[in-house]
Amino acid sequence: MPVATPAAEGRGKAVGEPDEIAAGSRRPCRLPISRTHGPVLVPRPPGSLYTPKAGEGMSAPCTRLGGMSDDVRLRDVEDADLELFFEQEHDPETVRRSRFTPRDREVFMTHWATKVLGDSTILVQTVTVDGEPAGNVVSWWEQDRRFIGYGFGRRFWGRGIGTKALTLFLEREQSRPLYADPFTGNTGSVRLLEKCGFERAGTIWHGENEHIMLVLHDS
Repeated sequence: MPVATPAAEGRGKAVGEPDEIAAGSRRPCRLPISRTHGPVLVPRPPGSLYTPKAGEGMSAPCTRLGGMSDDVRLRDVEDADLELFFEQEHDPETVRRSRFTPRDREVFMTHWATKVLGDSTILVQTVTVDGEPAGNVVSWWEQDRRFIGYGFGRRFWGRGIGTKALTLFLEREQSRPLYADPFTGNTGSVRLLEKCGFERAGTIWHGENEHIMLVLHDS
């Protein structure tokens, strides 16, 4: 479900799984997060409005670790993965849930090569299921905040794969607080993040779309 991708100036999106649903949070994730399906980086539009909410607290880490038959792992991104990520970014349902406008091939490949893989401050991993590439998870800096995004192919939604992948990634990404801001209507991605300890901290607008700001604090 979740999808995301970083780009030094992008915003993420995440696309999730139906019970953890798809389409999510990433931005250059803003990665580019998906803001939620294969890496997608989208810059935060000028004038974005953030409404903080009091009472941010801590939650328990992810408790659901995917289907018994799914061997979920992380590895470095390989050139061959980019074609898959490109296809995932253009999936109609992923676009609907993430509210991210897909890019043409040349822009997409250049973005990944220079803004994602070419940026040493970005941590990005390909997610594999039983050895098959399924999506990606990425984290990046946006000014003084560290964001996370992710994205998965639609046939991997609803199997608990997002929870397992995010759990593994959070063991490698040690920055706290860690932020994510999926589209308000992407309830699966919001649930996934909350399962993994993220807490709602208000809302933020990207253009005409309202997103939920979630924060993961030190446990």
